Amino acid sequence: MNKSLHCPYSILNADIICEHKIADLDEPVPATLHNHDGYEMVLFLNGDAKIIVESEEKKLEQGELVIIPPYSFHGIKVTDIDKYERIVLNFRTRILERLFGEEIDLTILTNTKKNKLNIFTLKENALSETKNLLCRLSEAIDSSSYGHNALAKAYLTEFLVMILNYADRSKAPAYKNNMPEAVKNTFKYIEDNIYNELTVEGIAKALHHNSAYLGRLFREATGSSLKYYINGKKIALAQQLLREGNGPCDVCFMLGFKNYSSFSRCFSKYITMSPKQYMTALRPSNSF
Repeated sequence: MNKSLHCPYSILNADIICEHKIADLDEPVPATLHNHDGYEMVLFLNGDAKIIVESEEKKLEQGELVIIPPYSFHGIKVTDIDKYERIVLNFRTRILERLFGEEIDLTILTNTKKNKLNIFTLKENALSETKNLLCRLSEAIDSSSYGHNALAKAYLTEFLVMILNYADRSKAPAYKNNMPEAVKNTFKYIEDNIYNELTVEGIAKALHHNSAYLGRLFREATGSSLKYYINGKKIALAQQLLREGNGPCDVCFMLGFKNYSSFSRCFSKYITMSPKQYMTALRPSNSF
């Protein structure tokens, strides 16, 4: 997975990825919308930044933990050019089944409300404990010592149990959504019409806006072009449909593409492999 500040659409290349990241920036960094085929949790530690998850935007506060479900588009706007610090944890969905089965209620992870931030604040003691645990998890992943995979598995289990317990007792913080109304309406329109053919011009007409104006507003708010997001959203859904056992040709026409060639080209552009290669990659592995 790309480890830079700007991270494109990513197929997670490991069952668990945990990184403590500190960036000293020369200038503010705009958001770049992207998604992953697994969960992402961002523990915000320092800096001046806003997080975007689909149509929601919120200024991050120290100690806030954001849970981002698979395929949800997100990005972070960084305005503090001195220091931006966070710990980012990614893990594949299948890990939850292997670790917990049906023993623990995972609804806080799996039943996130659409287009709403799944976020809560860790108090000082919980923040310190969580940070230390995630750092040990990161060290175990990077280690080559005997049993490091088992240790990483144990740390991830401990972390998730701790967070689920904490979230069960905590109230999500109230926040103001800073996303412009026209952009929120654009996200909703795309969500409601994702199985149809979508164009920037068609969306702008439906929302009674000039297409150039709407495209500029969307890019200013999200850091990504509207066309980039439309195609990316369709390809994210294509991944899910392929994982559910649908054939590539069926998925192509389900999502409103005019022909298979255009679908395959678009899929390859965003995922770096064809739909058929992606299905081959879905075959069970012996990892973790």
